Amino acid sequence: MPVVRLVNLQKRFGAVIAVDSVSLEVAEGHLHTLLGPSGCGKTTTLRCIAGLERPDGGEIVIGSRIMAAPGRGILVPPEQRGLGMVFQSYALWPHLTVQENIAFGLRQQKRSRAEVEARVSEVLALTQLAGLEARYPSEISGGQQQRVALARSLALRPGVLLFDEPLSNLDAKLRESMRLELRELQRTLRTTSVYVTHDQIEAMVISDRISVMHRGRVLQTGTARELYERPADPFVADFLGASNFLRGRVADGRILAEGGLTIAGPIPDDAGSDGEVLVSLRPERVTLHSTAPDVPTNCWRGELVGQVFAGDHVLCRVMVGGHEMRVRVDPFVTLENGKTVWLHIPAEKVTVIPLESPSKT
Repeated sequence: MPVVRLVNLQKRFGAVIAVDSVSLEVAEGHLHTLLGPSGCGKTTTLRCIAGLERPDGGEIVIGSRIMAAPGRGILVPPEQRGLGMVFQSYALWPHLTVQENIAFGLRQQKRSRAEVEARVSEVLALTQLAGLEARYPSEISGGQQQRVALARSLALRPGVLLFDEPLSNLDAKLRESMRLELRELQRTLRTTSVYVTHDQIEAMVISDRISVMHRGRVLQTGTARELYERPADPFVADFLGASNFLRGRVADGRILAEGGLTIAGPIPDDAGSDGEVLVSLRPERVTLHSTAPDVPTNCWRGELVGQVFAGDHVLCRVMVGGHEMRVRVDPFVTLENGKTVWLHIPAEKVTVIPLESPSKT
């Protein structure tokens, strides 16, 4: 039984449809991420779950209890939903110490002094804040402030924990380490969580499942690997990772693509025998050769027109059939612009997306 269930959730702001018939389920103990660009409706969806926004339609169910169903006049207030929330801005009291910030919610609930001290001590250890109890928010780092915000929510032992882009204010290196910390903490506690972010890497690192949102709708839900390797929608393929895209049409079991390229790959059943498709070729799956490789399919001659050193790889730009293709190669390979090269990708590593079929959710 899912812990959180959304059924045709809708939210409008005037004439703008912010959340358009969103349905999804969050399994017990899972961290489920809503991923998408700014304005896609992910934060509004989260705020509806939290009770901070009033939905215009659909249902929100947490556990076995309906929290919102506008059509039936049901709207449970935020404080009665048994949720915890970690905000982007941390929302810490500047005049309270770390210990006092963490204990704040428990004291509002009139918990006993012994219970407050026990829970605060427990979450201080979990979030690696032991020893910082007497410090004020201005005296600790951004990463430590985020841990305090998380500890404050965990101390309340919520049934569901909500995260609203909690790492976006941190610098890149700290954000990377905090992703791993959050993931390990999630695996330890098994707290059911809904997480909002626009950062694709963050979503792939921390999530059990991801729902990609665009223009208020969920385009596809799955694991990070499923979404990356088998995107069901052109937007999902483009948003989740870099890719080379070519439009084409299915003919005789192969794809006739732009620039006169013939591409072999797994053709979806709903593409039809003569359907228009979008071919996605991930840069890391394409190999570059200085001489023509002995392969039966998907080998194209091109010209190396540019390259950028990116530390762990070199990103090469190759003109093939009038199209610029991006390819990742080993950083120690010496290449010369203007030379003829050959590109190859195995058929099983090609992704083919029907352009006329509805997106899968």
